[in-house]
Amino acid sequence: MGLEYKITDKILASVGYLYTKTGVNENYQSDLSHSLNTNSIGLGGKYQVTENLGINLGFMTTKYMDHTKEFAAVGSLPSYNETYGRKATVIALGVDYKF
Repeated sequence: MGLEYKITDKILASVGYLYTKTGVNENYQSDLSHSLNTNSIGLGGKYQVTENLGINLGFMTTKYMDHTKEFAAVGSLPSYNETYGRKATVIALGVDYKF
């Protein structure tokens, strides 16, 4: 979901939110490859320099929801848990030019 608002003829602002639910099988999750549910929030803005030229700036942060996988004891190895999680941040700068 997102919202964009034209503040003036030259300034535009936006905000957005995205929830992602992956629904992968538990067997897929490992320390090398895992898929996690996420919450993402983004903010953006545009400044219209001239009629043909616009400058865009954006920021997004994504929080991956932690997932813990339990591993049963095997032979003489004890049981253990692995928890997967991370966070990502993106900053973007763009230029719009109409010919």
